[in-house]
Amino acid sequence: MKAVLNNSLRLLRILPLVLLVSRSPTRATATANLVKRSYIASSSNFAAASSSCNSSNSNKMPEKRIAPVISSLEDFECKLPGYLNEKTKLALLLDYDGTLAAIADNPKNTFMNVDMEKLLNRLALHPQIFLSIISGRGLRDVQSRVGIKGITYAGNHGLEIESGNGTRHDYALPTELQKHYAPMVKELMDNVQKNGAWIEDKKVSLTYHYRDVPADISEEQKQLAIRIVEKHGFRANQAHEAIEAKPPVNWNKG
Repeated sequence: MKAVLNNSLRLLRILPLVLLVSRSPTRATATANLVKRSYIASSSNFAAASSSCNSSNSNKMPEKRIAPVISSLEDFECKLPGYLNEKTKLALLLDYDGTLAAIADNPKNTFMNVDMEKLLNRLALHPQIFLSIISGRGLRDVQSRVGIKGITYAGNHGLEIESGNGTRHDYALPTELQKHYAPMVKELMDNVQKNGAWIEDKKVSLTYHYRDVPADISEEQKQLAIRIVEKHGFRANQAHEAIEAKPPVNWNKG
């Protein structure tokens, strides 16, 4: 199991790295345009587009092998031309929710549009690009939604990783922590899965969604959920109208 992780890390050490982060319901369309540009990009293509950037070195390969986080087309045009040329492979790491697909009121209702699907399939076949989808969703969930074979997926904030050849790595959680997961899920379901709230059980982490809880009781119910999560030894992280219960390990999708 460790082989796939070691091989992936070894590969990423030699590839320029681009991380697209776009946590906004309105950003999926912009991201599609950005990804499209990354598919056709080369240093010469971007000479004109980059002329408005402050740096005169925008078309040179930066000394650092890790590219900056990209959140807009302007960032892409100004910061990345030097990474995109016929001699260099590019590692393109994409989040799903809010990046490839617009955020919906329920994670079950989030889907990529047809144009994005076509672009990702083209990227997956591009010989210069190493494509990976990294998500807080469960591994099988994000795989089923993206639906591209032969690329690397990381689910559950990186706790589950599966490479393009099917080799899988699961982060080994402490046994004592594993014993607490099922009781935590049950206690949350018994006490706070009500008034419109619900539990997204991802088997090694979970998300407590309280978007639809009435405002006058939402905070009290949320705080109870946090106490339950922390009582069982998990971290309670604030998300968008949700609490993410994650194992307290130094391992995440970032």
